[in-house]
Amino acid sequence: MKYAIIADGSILFQGNTLTLLLFVVIGGAISVGIALMIWRKMQENEIMKYEFITIIAHKFRTPLTQLKWLIEGLMETEQDTSSRENLGNMKQSTDRLINMTGTLIELTNADTENKASYQIESVPVCESTRTVTNSLKAAFQEKNISFSVQCLVEEVTINADRTRFEFVLQTLLENSFNYTPPGRQVQVSVDADARRAYVTVTDNGIGISVNDLPKIFGKFYRTQNAKSMDTEGFGVGLYFSQTIIRRFGGKIEVYSPGIDKGSTFRIVIPRK
Repeated sequence: MKYAIIADGSILFQGNTLTLLLFVVIGGAISVGIALMIWRKMQENEIMKYEFITIIAHKFRTPLTQLKWLIEGLMETEQDTSSRENLGNMKQSTDRLINMTGTLIELTNADTENKASYQIESVPVCESTRTVTNSLKAAFQEKNISFSVQCLVEEVTINADRTRFEFVLQTLLENSFNYTPPGRQVQVSVDADARRAYVTVTDNGIGISVNDLPKIFGKFYRTQNAKSMDTEGFGVGLYFSQTIIRRFGGKIEVYSPGIDKGSTFRIVIPRK
């Protein structure tokens, strides 16, 4: 029996059953080969991105550590109370950057990071939240973004690695800062019920489309809207944040009515 494959009125192929089968097999093999090449290229790109982030993090850690030592030396000799206070604030910020850099290095080394490496302790949620928000208040004020923090339940604790938990808080707040235009607002609240603690970051910034919401925690995923506001992001902050919170038995939820209608990120985590 003879067969023919026709497209737009032109014969692309004709022959008997065996020839047609061979044509299909070869065509299928070529398609699979092309798909594998594309997949491998994507994998190589992801590896390159991880390597780049890791190198940058390592490069940052050394000068940050040197800066910390310099500040500590100045604090030992500084007599003026106001100057010592300023140096103390600089040291605190530097310590936080060093801790965050270390966390970033660990996370980029392997997605399958051993949970045993986490330093689990009792973490007061309101205290940690205020520590992070206090370090960012000046930036929000300078950008003319209304910034408020409210602890609806003061005495709530969780079992978590404090450094990593604060890394997540900082990531969510920095995203709100980057993606909220001047003149708008960002609100942070801490709440709890009998079983869970909640930290919610709400803004009325650029928002997230319905199509982007399911992908927002994907590795290296960035929406076009986000790219237009912050051209230097890598698209790993939310991925890392979700990974960390899941290690604590929780999750991060996201809501948005749509583009330019703001967004809400909520950390849901078991209480101690």
